[in-house]
This record gives sequence, structure tokens and C-alpha cells, in this order.
Amino acid sequence: MLPALGDRRRSHQSSTAQDSTASATVGGRENDPRSYFACAVTRDGGVVEIRAVRPDDTGRLCEHFCSLSPTSAYFRFFSPKRRVSERELASLTDIDFVRKVTLVATVCSTGAERIVGLAQYVVDDNCRQRAQLACSVVDAYQGRGLGTLLMGHLLGIARARGVVEFVADVLSDNHTMLGLLTKSGLATHRSTQARVVHVTFSDAEADRFLTAA
Repeated sequence: MLPALGDRRRSHQSSTAQDSTASATVGGRENDPRSYFACAVTRDGGVVEIRAVRPDDTGRLCEHFCSLSPTSAYFRFFSPKRRVSERELASLTDIDFVRKVTLVATVCSTGAERIVGLAQYVVDDNCRQRAQLACSVVDAYQGRGLGTLLMGHLLGIARARGVVEFVADVLSDNHTMLGLLTKSGLATHRSTQARVVHVTFSDAEADRFLTAA
């Protein structure tokens, strides 16, 4: 959900971001999601671009995962992680935008585009109306609402393509991600096993989140 920011300049940016989010979500319904693009405003007034991942993002994704702290990498991969394999990178970039959709949030840093967040859903092979969600944000951009922004854009695409049930597995000590899902009204159904919280939510809950965003 886009926050209400205090001064007039930031309020205008927030309004613009809301308009961009709504417009981009409509575009996701009508167009190929591999060309998805929108501008958004983070909680502190920073501007990010949210777009579909591209094949040439491999190097930027390597940098993204290397930028994660050991704790953030552990939360993302459920195990200590020092490097990302070529196979794992391919699972994010070599996709069909039908069964798998990956969005990245980027900023321009020292003249180069940098990926500061990403979100992906993967449709269940046994149920084409159910999708597994995953998200990561570099530590320097955590706490700015970027995860919520990415989730909103991703859910908009998924709902437009007929997904009606969503699943996310989150480590029980990943309080940031669990808090995001709870505050967004997306963690009403959960179970915990072996320190992993299994969260599910419906199309109606996703639609309420999108309406409020």
C-alpha cells in the first residue's frame, strides 16, 4: 500500500505512484507481462522503476544477491548462501511469463541500473490457478515499503491471468516478510512446520489488497 507522505511534493509523488500502479496493473491485464513497466514511490519518497525481468539482467541479479546480508540471503534461500548458481539465475531470467513471472525494482546508481528488489510467482504444475510467491529486497532498501509495492504489481499480473490462490513459505524468524503479509491482510491463513510458516490467501484477499494499494 502506498503511504500517505507529509509535504506537498511527496504527496504529489505518492498520488503519481498510485496512478502509475493502477495504470500498470491495467496494462498487465491487456498486454504481455514481459513488457511490464511502472514507476513507483517508496515510503521515504524515493522513486523506483518496477519492470519485467530481462535476459540481460543476469549480472544485475548477481549483484543484487551479493548485496544481501547473510541474514537476508538466508531468509530468501532458507540456507546460508554465498553465491547464486547459474541455474538459480536462469530460474529468474529464462522464463515464459506464463507459468513464471519475475518483476524487479531498479534504481540508477552511479550511472548504472541496479536491482534493489525482486518478486516472482510460479504457477503450480498441478493447479494452474495457484501460484507460489517469493520476494527479496536489498538491506539498504528494506523498511521503505518496496516489498509491498512489488507484491502489489505482481499480484495484479497474477490476478489478471486467472490465479485465484497464492502460497508463500516464510521462515518463522523472518519477521519483516511476515509483517508485510500480515499488515497487507494477506496472512490470514497460516500453519507452521519445522520453523517454516506456510501462508495461503485467496483471490478475494488479493483483490482487497490491490483495491487498498
